[in-house]
Amino acid sequence: MSDQPGRADFSRLYRIILEELGTGRFRAGQRLGIKEMADRLHVSPTPIRELLSRLVGRGVIEERRSEGYYVARLEVRDIADLYRLHGLCTDLAIRDVPWPPFLPDIMPEESWSILSTLVDRTDNLVLRDTRAYLDDRLRVLRHFEGIAIDGITAEASELAHLCASLDRDALRRTVARFHKRRIAAAPTLALLLARA
Repeated sequence: MSDQPGRADFSRLYRIILEELGTGRFRAGQRLGIKEMADRLHVSPTPIRELLSRLVGRGVIEERRSEGYYVARLEVRDIADLYRLHGLCTDLAIRDVPWPPFLPDIMPEESWSILSTLVDRTDNLVLRDTRAYLDDRLRVLRHFEGIAIDGITAEASELAHLCASLDRDALRRTVARFHKRRIAAAPTLALLLARA
């Protein structure tokens, strides 16, 4: 086991942990065992500590001195505010992105990938960094969106269709509706997250 993983290995570990957070493997407030994670991922504890420290900086994980690392809790207001900010970020990206932003490499059922790709296709580094931060914070809720919000597949298909269209205003309205639905579902999402 190497204490100094290469950049590719660290990125792989980062994606794995975020994916596990997004699928509900860890619940809000749960203590994360560094040794258990290291053993499961076949690395030493050092890169796991570094990764968790980075996620502390993102607000995804909390570090409690002399107690360890815990999955950050999200209250209803936090959830709603994160979705609001993500909506603003995406709206600004839609205004800046070259048009039409056709996204051939995205599956139509992946709303979050569509929104991320829209932002990533802008030349605006601030928007891209903000979107990455918000996506990391919201990732723990993705698993629960399918339970709390109806019509997610249809919503994604509509986003994909509008990205291939010439109607930027329709895309902006659909993205605003996407975020409003999640803001309205914030109480249910908070409850599901707390019970997971």
